[in-house]
Amino acid sequence: MKNKHIIIPAAIFATIAIMSCQNKEGLAKKINGTWQSVPEHIVDTDSMSVDIIKSFEFSPTQDAEGTLIVSAMLSIEKYMPESDSIISPLTINAAAVASVTGTYEATAYDKIILKPDESTFSLSIDSAAVSYNYNVLDNNATPSLIDLKPQFAEYFRKYLTPIVKKNFMRCDTLTKVKLTDTLMHCHDGKEDLTLRLQTPQ
Repeated sequence: MKNKHIIIPAAIFATIAIMSCQNKEGLAKKINGTWQSVPEHIVDTDSMSVDIIKSFEFSPTQDAEGTLIVSAMLSIEKYMPESDSIISPLTINAAAVASVTGTYEATAYDKIILKPDESTFSLSIDSAAVSYNYNVLDNNATPSLIDLKPQFAEYFRKYLTPIVKKNFMRCDTLTKVKLTDTLMHCHDGKEDLTLRLQTPQ
């Protein structure tokens, strides 16, 4: 009789362990692909606005684990009022791309641990894509701005690097993961996220 009491709980425990393993492996298989977020404000001041759209690329390598690439596209808009050096107010527009690589692990049917490697973080801005929006009547008032594109690009890179890196690294766990068709609903520890599948599984 004692042996029966020992065997039954052990069998139940083994069954739960197998189901748990299958559930997390099932989740890891379902998230295979690239998932994109909706635009998010990461800078919103009187003089600058920056929006970011992030993508999470999950590539399984074994069971419930795999490689992770988090990338982002950033849209930058900076307003410069009239001053001694700027006769006409203008808006500077630029775009940036950022990425970080790492690994991930599904630890339950609705939980994914993200392990981005901070040392792989990069952010770049193409100075040739920096543009200005100002009154065409005052076009000749600021011709030297064309020569400042590389300086503005470098300024944006230095300013945004710590902000974007912090944004990437703070997201280390996705919980309450629920997948419906091409949408992933989850929580990143700070807010609810909705990601859309961009590549086929």
